[in-house]
Amino acid sequence: MLESKRRQEVGRRVYKGISSPARNKNHQHNQSSLLIYKTTKPANHHFHHSKPISNQIKSATMHFSTFTAASVLALASSTFASKVAVKNNCPQDIFLQITRQDQSHTQQKIASNGGYFSEQLNGQGNSYGITKNQDYYSPNTPKLIWGASDSAGVVYYSLNNVDGNPFNGQSVKLTGNQQSCPAVTSVDGSTKACSNVNDFTLTLC
Repeated sequence: MLESKRRQEVGRRVYKGISSPARNKNHQHNQSSLLIYKTTKPANHHFHHSKPISNQIKSATMHFSTFTAASVLALASSTFASKVAVKNNCPQDIFLQITRQDQSHTQQKIASNGGYFSEQLNGQGNSYGITKNQDYYSPNTPKLIWGASDSAGVVYYSLNNVDGNPFNGQSVKLTGNQQSCPAVTSVDGSTKACSNVNDFTLTLC
């Protein structure tokens, strides 16, 4: 229970079918001793016709266009999704705790003196928490938390310290691979934004 509460605290960041009319009365005429009957559509029969071919073609075209547009958007989204990376230049190993929007999480170690981790940024509510020991949810463990969300082609990102500063006296820098993205060089919790055509790297030490 305590760990669960701790996770929540840390993670907060043509034609319709026509029925024929009732049976028409036959009209009897006498012409040269012959009986001639005028008849209408047989009674009590229902005629169901599909839509005209032209409407079917239009409908199929609309469905194809919708599918094509959705496919293009999906491809564009996957093509321009940002990558996020953590580079550890510090003289000691660090631990990266990744927490998703659904609160699922994984942890891994990043080696000292150049260890590196990267992945594709996916959706909103992502948290990359960095500590110098494995006991991430302990209130005695200082944490550097990189929050990142990709929404409608824009990446929002920030750096925060929780339970202390694990990199006190050491450099911390978050940058995009294009100069148009504002860099974060102080852990002040302010939120920056940049296009998701950029990749982002958090460099420690």
